Amino acid sequence: MRTMAWIAGAAAVAAACAGIGTAGASTKLDSFSGSCSFRGTSAFSPPATNQQQRLDVHYRGPGTCTGSLDGRPISDAPVHFFSHLHSDGSCMRAKTVAPGSARIEFADGTTVRASEEFDFVGTEGTLTWKGRRSGSASGHGSFVTDRTPPDIAAQCAGKGAKSAPLDISLTTDEPLASKRRASRRLQVAVDPRAVVVGRRTKFVIRVSRSGGGAVRGATVKLAGRRAQTGPRGRASIVAALPRRGTWHATATKPGFHAGGADIAARSPRPLTLDGDCDFAGTVAFDPPLTNTARPTAQRVRGRGTCSGTLVDEAGVEHHLDGAAARYVAGAPAQPQSCSEGTSTGSGALVLRWGRLDFTTSEKRAGAAPLLTASGKGGGSALVNGRATDDPTSLLSKCAADGIAVAHLSGQLSTTPTISG
Repeated sequence: MRTMAWIAGAAAVAAACAGIGTAGASTKLDSFSGSCSFRGTSAFSPPATNQQQRLDVHYRGPGTCTGSLDGRPISDAPVHFFSHLHSDGSCMRAKTVAPGSARIEFADGTTVRASEEFDFVGTEGTLTWKGRRSGSASGHGSFVTDRTPPDIAAQCAGKGAKSAPLDISLTTDEPLASKRRASRRLQVAVDPRAVVVGRRTKFVIRVSRSGGGAVRGATVKLAGRRAQTGPRGRASIVAALPRRGTWHATATKPGFHAGGADIAARSPRPLTLDGDCDFAGTVAFDPPLTNTARPTAQRVRGRGTCSGTLVDEAGVEHHLDGAAARYVAGAPAQPQSCSEGTSTGSGALVLRWGRLDFTTSEKRAGAAPLLTASGKGGGSALVNGRATDDPTSLLSKCAADGIAVAHLSGQLSTTPTISG
């Protein structure tokens, strides 16, 4: 009986231990072993002075780590380091009053969390970390950096320093380990955010972690297509959204909460411009323009820039400041000479967001044409032009074989808007 009881007791203990082992094995950990360096900034609240006081200290900054992350080797891997601590501090001496929180965020979303303590005398200090689950690290911090402002001592002696650059080095004594959890929600931005329904469009999708920092290797999806973000957290998808309404671009990556952004698919509307454009180009005459009036067709081609407000075909407003544009216009054969002429025709203003079509009515006295452009979708604009060739040369051509091609400059001003 004693033997049976001993066996039963041993079995119960074994079962309990097995249960503990299973629970421990089911807990997923992130761990780092190696060394890191960070180039960040400490922010102090209230500002740090030469007098001891209770200080809240927030630190954040980029850096690199070399060693082993979750069992795989890494070398100069980009990271972001964050910490929040309370200290008895001044510009002369600072020491934590209790362990604070810290975390190292790697580019793939892996985050190792730890508690942190520091002890600074003057500009130099020692730091220690303990992993949330296990492990420890030690390091050194210095407020003497190539980013330190020259008046930092004056700030400390006056109203106080609100922040100061701080370089930190870290080396693990034992691997820092913490419970794995979804770090933070992915932030997603899409350009363009509104498109014309059914039109093939290139969408540029940017993915970052909340708080900043591009996320590489995230999977983005839109309209049944997918792509992965590169080192700068960007991916592109070419698609045509077949129905009007709101479409959703999503981004996912292990260790992150999924994120998304909405895109509106709308029926096309006329391009609308409220602004001014400047061009330089050529006008071609067929047959060449002479001093004798005869039916002559003309074609204008010019390049330049536009400034003002543009509403594209999907209804998105763009503020232009020297945006590249092309001006094209033409008129069929109508009686004209070098001294004067009137004609009607059509033209277009071509920008990266689309084409604005209009009809033209021109009155020309000598080498200075004045056009009224009427947008096919409404509104109007005035176009002033002038020849830029040598006047003597133009007069000679008019008296001889005529002007086949002339150079000109022009200015287009909307009154107050033009749509087409």
